[in-house]
Amino acid sequence: MNLRTDRHGASFRIRLAKILIVATVPIAIAGPALAAGSPPAAPSIVSLATGPSTATVTWKAPASDGGSPITMYVATAAPTITTEAVHSCTTTGATVCTISGLTPGSIYWISVTAGNPTLGPASAPVADSPIGNAPPVMNNLPAITEVTPFEATKKGGTRITIRGTNLLGATKVTFNGVKGTNLVLESPTKIKVTAPKSKAGPAVIKVTTSTGQLTSMAFVFD
Repeated sequence: MNLRTDRHGASFRIRLAKILIVATVPIAIAGPALAAGSPPAAPSIVSLATGPSTATVTWKAPASDGGSPITMYVATAAPTITTEAVHSCTTTGATVCTISGLTPGSIYWISVTAGNPTLGPASAPVADSPIGNAPPVMNNLPAITEVTPFEATKKGGTRITIRGTNLLGATKVTFNGVKGTNLVLESPTKIKVTAPKSKAGPAVIKVTTSTGQLTSMAFVFD
């Protein structure tokens, strides 16, 4: 009798141990899927005023924040002469800021991006008169005044028209350092080139001639 009781007791203890082991295994409960955040759309510049060495830019918030509140804006002044530095200012929500440290007489392309915190595409760029109304710093360098279209697919292949001055004799056009193809020199004020493949986002365009390079922020890959 004692033997059967012990056997039954041992068997019961084994079954109980198995139940406890199963009961302590964590069970993953599926919850609702969270949508991945998207970057905001591009802001729109509404005004630009320059001082002796500054540019104050005002813009409108983008139509879409990408599903998350906008936490920052970055306004960038890209010089048309590549030997000069790029300057910028940042806000945490204000839609106006002043970019300082600009070179008198230089021309800059001004653009604004919004972040949530992922930065979205740049606004359509704006170029003003030379900083501080000083004599333009050109030195016969190629000046870019218009790029159409100002955006293209990141897959490449978009035909781009660049207008400006001193463009005749251009040897290459690069987009964020990647050389465009099928360069055609139509006149001293107009050239055409095919955009290469690129990652999405703002692009720095460089036109190279025998006199040097100028830079423009007037392009976006999407």
